[in-house]
Amino acid sequence: MRFHLHIIDANIVSGVQPKRLGLVMASQDPVALDTAASKIASVNPKTIKYLQLAQKEGLGKMAFTTKGEPLEYFKAQYPKKAYKTS
Repeated sequence: MRFHLHIIDANIVSGVQPKRLGLVMASQDPVALDTAASKIASVNPKTIKYLQLAQKEGLGKMAFTTKGEPLEYFKAQYPKKAYKTS
């Protein structure tokens, strides 16, 4: 079954401290949508095996074009992991 619209709600994201991003993303391409989300979370999408497999199987493409606010705006707002330094 194929869907015509895919939506990700990142209104509030969790991390060390939950943060309100106020972000809703939509795309006709689920692979592109997850690729954009991974970039916002500072995860290299090329390291996510299911994205590579989905693209190989023709479910979508990892390439995308943004509309609205640039990804860098949301990436800067995204909660960072806290690393122990002790």
